[in-house]
Amino acid sequence: MNDQDNQNQGNQNQDNQFNQNYNQQYNQSQQPDQPPSYTPPGYSYPPHTTGPVPGKGAAIAALVLGICAIIMPIPYVNLAMGIVGIAMAVMAKKAGYNRGLATAGLVLSIIGTVFGAVIVLSFAACWTVLDRLYDPWMWGW
Repeated sequence: MNDQDNQNQGNQNQDNQFNQNYNQQYNQSQQPDQPPSYTPPGYSYPPHTTGPVPGKGAAIAALVLGICAIIMPIPYVNLAMGIVGIAMAVMAKKAGYNRGLATAGLVLSIIGTVFGAVIVLSFAACWTVLDRLYDPWMWGW
């Protein structure tokens, strides 16, 4: 038993010595008086912004209104959506949001406005032709 006790005590001494060395190294690496990490001169990290981007909401609204103005063939509704979409895209660009979202909203809103104007004019032309075609006084009824 003596041999085993001596061997266990030797292992414990080695473990204690290892723990002391590790703690010394760990405490040395956590010194508060160490200088901050080195960054080369002339290089810096970009600022981290987390706030809302001005004009982004107006650009998204312009894009949605432009798409709706194109795919909704309802007279006057798509014309109004296109006009409001153009106004929102211009507001987004004036706010400084000059990215592709605002430009796409502007282009789609212009296309939707032209499409709406064509629909309104074609309905007006058809209404005029049909009104004259079925006028009872024209045919003498």
